[in-house]
Amino acid sequence: RKYSGLTTYTELIEMDDGIKYVATINDIESDKIRAIDPDNRQYPGSDILVLEGSAWTTKYGKMYEERDTELALDLHRPSIFVGVQQNLDRFNTLARTADDMLAIHAFYAMRFNYDPDNLTGQGTSRGAMLSNLLQKRAGKYGKRMLYNYSMVPCIPFPSDGVRMLQPSNLVRLAINEVEASKSLELSPTEFLQMYDMLDVFSVRGLTQQIKEGLALLASDTGTAIRDAEDKSDVGDIKVQRGDRMSFAKKWPDLYAEYPYVKVDVKPSNPSAPWGGHFSCIGKQYHDEWYEHAEASSRALHLEKAARELTGHALREIIDINMTTSQKAA
Repeated sequence: RKYSGLTTYTELIEMDDGIKYVATINDIESDKIRAIDPDNRQYPGSDILVLEGSAWTTKYGKMYEERDTELALDLHRPSIFVGVQQNLDRFNTLARTADDMLAIHAFYAMRFNYDPDNLTGQGTSRGAMLSNLLQKRAGKYGKRMLYNYSMVPCIPFPSDGVRMLQPSNLVRLAINEVEASKSLELSPTEFLQMYDMLDVFSVRGLTQQIKEGLALLASDTGTAIRDAEDKSDVGDIKVQRGDRMSFAKKWPDLYAEYPYVKVDVKPSNPSAPWGGHFSCIGKQYHDEWYEHAEASSRALHLEKAARELTGHALREIIDINMTTSQKAA
């Protein structure tokens, strides 16, 4: 896939231990050249990659492609998207996937001449869990995730996975998701076009996604967030009240000691009294994602040194850009 100034590559990446991933990188060569040219640095942050992992049961498709195209063509940000591991004979954990994603970031940063030390993250559902973990684990590899935008991360603790599978919760979950689907503001055509993201229509896809579901149930992202020594992360977490997969009430407590992370527990929609996990594919979530992506990108485009700012300073600049954007709208 190639647009003016944007080239997309999708490749099978094999790690040192043999685990394989399908990765997609969106390269913006023209912006990268402008960022390097000292006389024409229009977008200094255009060498900072956005890293994202797939939501459960999905692969790279319409929703992800549209977001990455907007990042590249509107906001001058390159991106990497990583799907689930592809080995039929191997199991994985969320923590190992996060580490592998950071290695994939290092590989593409070197190959395409992007910043190897700084990145931003985003994700939905399983992808949001990964993005939260990436921000905690980046320092282990000499990297810094400057900003994280996380939408409906699910199952913070293994005990929540057990609760989620209880029959009473599954019944309520199904009811909530049906109600939430009524408020997505998507036409039937738009909704059907998203089928290409589903990774359950082949034996390999279904097998890998079932294994990934087990990894999600066993994950412990909540402990990694709660017990971390460094709480200077910058980010925004969006969860939906009534989402029986995200356990929305827990996230404000998990990030209570993070002064630069804002947790937004979104209220129920009138047509969906208890909200739902499914809400994250609707237009409201997309529009809010874009506002935050624009604000964080503007902050990084101020000057090359913006990536060296403290969490406090970066949070302030992002918030200022959010306010400016909302006034303009």
